[in-house]
Amino acid sequence: MNQYQKSLAIFELLAPNSLSVAMSYNNIGLVYRNQGKLAEALNQFQKSLTIRELLAPNSLDVAVSYNNFGLVYRDQGKLAEALEQFQKSLAIREHLAPNSLSVAESYNNFGLMYRDQGKLAEALEQFQKSLEIREHLAPIVSLLPRRITILRLFIETKVN
Repeated sequence: MNQYQKSLAIFELLAPNSLSVAMSYNNIGLVYRNQGKLAEALNQFQKSLTIRELLAPNSLDVAVSYNNFGLVYRDQGKLAEALEQFQKSLAIREHLAPNSLSVAESYNNFGLMYRDQGKLAEALEQFQKSLEIREHLAPIVSLLPRRITILRLFIETKVN
């Protein structure tokens, strides 16, 4: 964390309110999320989003910010808010980078959320969409854990 804060201080001095500052806020937010400090993470993500929306509206950077908000809201159990953020992120990603790994990440996040809600058929559909894109773009070896997750969900949907 200390290194991110040092980086932020330098960027704020040399290029205040720049996309580099926004990236630093985002990175600090990710650290806070990983530490379970969700309120602090949201605060950092908001600072990042404010700059990104000003300098690069409807960009992939803004989509990342929305996605990060969605992750924190999911962590907090605020699934309606998470869904809204994931949808905003996906809309930008599909427009700017259709069938990209970013879009696959969005589908995966929807799948995780539906799985959390016990909506296994919907989760399976989202995981399969994600997997189709990843299989097309990424080496098959890196997809084995995702294939196992999808297989488990498929089995669970047939058992239930």
